[in-house]
Amino acid sequence: MSREAVQRALIEDSLFREPLWHGSNRSLAELRPDAPGHSEYGIYLTPRRRYAKQYGKHLYAVRAHVTNPLVVEGKYEISPGDLRYSD
Repeated sequence: MSREAVQRALIEDSLFREPLWHGSNRSLAELRPDAPGHSEYGIYLTPRRRYAKQYGKHLYAVRAHVTNPLVVEGKYEISPGDLRYSD
């Protein structure tokens, strides 16, 4: 199966069909929810590129199979330190 076919299948029933964005001040080889050196669990994505830019100069377009996202309107709604693998 081609890479494009895999990507299409991955997002077929996803809530987001367009790329999502992740911003970081570090250059990353991969996005991991349990990245070494982080006290928080998770990968933070947004459909808005300009919002991701607020988190760093390195921007990553991400294709993800999203079916049950935790959606927050502002940072004040959640404390990332409270998120764990089981969430």
